[in-house]
Amino acid sequence: MSEPPVTGTWHDQVPAIADAARILLRLNAADPDAPRLTGCAAAACNAIDHRLLLKEHPDRLLLTRGGHCWWTYADGDAPADVVTAAEQLTGELFRRKDAPFGVLNAASANAVPMYVSRDQMAGVDSLLAPYVESWGFA
Repeated sequence: MSEPPVTGTWHDQVPAIADAARILLRLNAADPDAPRLTGCAAAACNAIDHRLLLKEHPDRLLLTRGGHCWWTYADGDAPADVVTAAEQLTGELFRRKDAPFGVLNAASANAVPMYVSRDQMAGVDSLLAPYVESWGFA
């Protein structure tokens, strides 16, 4: 069950975010896995919107998907750090397939296995922190 495309929000930039992530990952456009990046970019944008918990504002749009509503940036209105976080998170979501059971198929110089963070947003939280509008405790 696929959601209809959202127009007028920063989610319109999903193809550009996917392409930027492809470049960060050094994937060729003809790579058979490259089309997966679009889905990862859409998931990254949704995850970022949920992490930011934006409040109602005249410059924001109400986004409704799957019976849930939240406020999001208008197209071209997302801060550069948020777009950068989306690009990085897209790459991380894409590479999670290479880490069965949370362990990457790689090791450090002293043969210690490399692990993937449990929280997929951990790598971009520092970029998103200035834009979070919810209440909470650390």
